[in-house]
Amino acid sequence: MATSKEEIGISTTDMGGIYFLPKSSPFLEFDYMATNFDFSLELKKKKLKAIFYFEIFFPNYADFMMFIEVDLGPNHLFYLDEIFLDNMITDIYSTAFNGFKMMCKSEGIKLPKVGIDTDFPEGVVKNIIERAPKMIKFLEENVMINDESAFTISAANSRDMVLQITMLLLDLVLLNSPFYDRIYNRDLLEEKTGIPFSDYLKIRGMCTKETTKKMSFSVLQAMRLIQLFDCAAQFVLHPVYERVSEVIEAAGLSPENMKTYLAEIDRFNSEIESMIEGYTAAKPYPLKLKDWASEIR
Repeated sequence: MATSKEEIGISTTDMGGIYFLPKSSPFLEFDYMATNFDFSLELKKKKLKAIFYFEIFFPNYADFMMFIEVDLGPNHLFYLDEIFLDNMITDIYSTAFNGFKMMCKSEGIKLPKVGIDTDFPEGVVKNIIERAPKMIKFLEENVMINDESAFTISAANSRDMVLQITMLLLDLVLLNSPFYDRIYNRDLLEEKTGIPFSDYLKIRGMCTKETTKKMSFSVLQAMRLIQLFDCAAQFVLHPVYERVSEVIEAAGLSPENMKTYLAEIDRFNSEIESMIEGYTAAKPYPLKLKDWASEIR
């Protein structure tokens, strides 16, 4: 079996990173560097693509996130080959770690002496081998909802604003607010919706990127959006939202604006549901969730 990029014919693309300046948080009480990891898979026109994200953070110093997209072509057996996986993850992790150090240097952040965690790739490889077969099975059984376009939206459209506000709200819980336990909440999101954090990041990127082009969402991504709208709406209507309500208002979204936003979500949801009504693909998770917000930390 092939064990190198050249043999398997994959290509790797650095999708850029999200950078956060130092923030103190009651949920980040340790004083050492930590790394988070997740991945998702896409299968379109019989070609497999893996999207990896690595987050490296050192509390009170810096936080760095990098997305790396790997085009694996039609070969679906990559996850069975530990040698190939170990080489690939070591390479990707090294790229992310070097990006973290470069970001700190450019921001004038002087880190304590830190080195790459040589044991980290081994845990990542085990995680992929355990999860990838189920993910690929789901994709192969639901090819249509991955390939078919559900709807297209133009930038500067009112629906585009709904998408952007939704991501702003969920980012507070999952990414960039010191008032929430973002690591726990990412696991909660996947547990309740079946959406891996890297899938959220992919949809987030589509919803927040500045472009004049039209954005096309697949049927599966449309289903994901319905779930994410529900998560955002529950968050706004729950007392846990009060921790950041002033931040939201400072961003120009008054309580009246938020009422309008919730009404727009309902209308957009109805439109999306009518667009995907004809698809009978298996839905392992409900589109509407039970009390997600009460479990947010």
